[in-house]
Amino acid sequence: SVDGRVIWELQKHVQDGDSVVISSSMPLRDAEVFWRPTSKNVSWFANRGLNGIDGVLSLAAGVATGRGGRTFLVIGDVAFTHDIGALDTLARLPENLTVIVVNNGGGAIFSHLPLARDSAADTNVFQEHFSTPPRVSIQKVSAAYGLPSTRCADLDEFQDCLKDPSNAVSI
Repeated sequence: SVDGRVIWELQKHVQDGDSVVISSSMPLRDAEVFWRPTSKNVSWFANRGLNGIDGVLSLAAGVATGRGGRTFLVIGDVAFTHDIGALDTLARLPENLTVIVVNNGGGAIFSHLPLARDSAADTNVFQEHFSTPPRVSIQKVSAAYGLPSTRCADLDEFQDCLKDPSNAVSI
């Protein structure tokens, strides 16, 4: 899956002293599966807000500010839009935070439930009530807060995007 490859590629890119903030839901599960044991000294952070997605951008802002060095956030598109107000804070940070938005059309975790198969005949009901794909452009929202962002078409572009630490990246 692209989601898992994002974690795989990020692991190749991080260095000793970097911090990784991982969002709940699929990013956390993908990290458990695709992040391999390494000798790199990387600090990990996560939180489990009320709904599992509350305050993830804010947590990343705190980690980037408090720890210095490079910080990478892996977050899903639903969690990103849920904490959009935090982009105002991110716009004031030093350029040491890279936000990686896995733009997969909504709550991918729910596609693993039997409900997804059972409602296959009526995908509109499943999308509207469970996967809830965001209707905003990550690039336009980022631009509204004065934040640079890049939409990566594929994983090769994603590797290049990781080289710019002041970037919000969606893939």
